[in-house]
Amino acid sequence: MNFETPSLRSAQKRLTYSAALLVALIGGFGAEAENLYEVGDRLEAIELVDQHGETGSVGRSTKVVILVRDRFASEILKDAFAETEASALASKKIAYITDLSRTPLMAKNLFVVPGMRLKQYSILLDSEPIKTKRYPSKGGQVTLLFLEDLEIKDIRYATAGSEVAELLDLERPRSAALEESR
Repeated sequence: MNFETPSLRSAQKRLTYSAALLVALIGGFGAEAENLYEVGDRLEAIELVDQHGETGSVGRSTKVVILVRDRFASEILKDAFAETEASALASKKIAYITDLSRTPLMAKNLFVVPGMRLKQYSILLDSEPIKTKRYPSKGGQVTLLFLEDLEIKDIRYATAGSEVAELLDLERPRSAALEESR
């Protein structure tokens, strides 16, 4: 004898369907994660707009791509570039990209991008990480992709401004260097 009511059977079907959908979605995200760039892969050239509305790119002459996907990584770069000359990134052919896709639109328009405009160096903005979705990253860390003719030669992750400055061979301000030696 079956004591299930029609509404119970309907609820079970919805639960089964929801579980199947969840598994499919998780599987899809896993497949995308497996498609991340690795050492030896060649990046596609991309163009993005920076915080000043100028078009910038990652192209054949780019030597390093710096990628930031969260606020913690952004703070690391603030420390790394605290007293760096605005021209240093361009002269070293470094492209700095920040992923703003998780930033609420109001915060992005009222605070984040206007704050970035205070920086003299170019910060390429990816508001919908379509162009950078295959770029590897780790939460709370700065990703550095070292390139030669768009081929990835090395991938590094930094957790401190001093690491970024060292990896990019940036001159550290005397005050920061003295503080780190203590």
